[in-house]
Amino acid sequence: MSPILASASDAIPYLNTFAQGNHPDHLCDAMIDIFSNRPDMATVLIPTYARYLTAQEFQRLSARFPALTNLFTGYQQTLGALQAH
Repeated sequence: MSPILASASDAIPYLNTFAQGNHPDHLCDAMIDIFSNRPDMATVLIPTYARYLTAQEFQRLSARFPALTNLFTGYQQTLGALQAH
């Protein structure tokens, strides 16, 4: 369970602990905790952490937060295009 996070500035150090550990599943779990209380943070945190997520984690986030599917899909496609070049 994530600590109480009032802003993206609070969430970034928390998420960094998971991103640096190279555990996309743990990062995704932390994002689910955050977005469950603050879905508005997705527009800031997904651009910051998308590169650490796998396709499976993007699918988990989309399934959990259908209203944000376009955001998740857009970043997943952008990362795929960048990795292809």
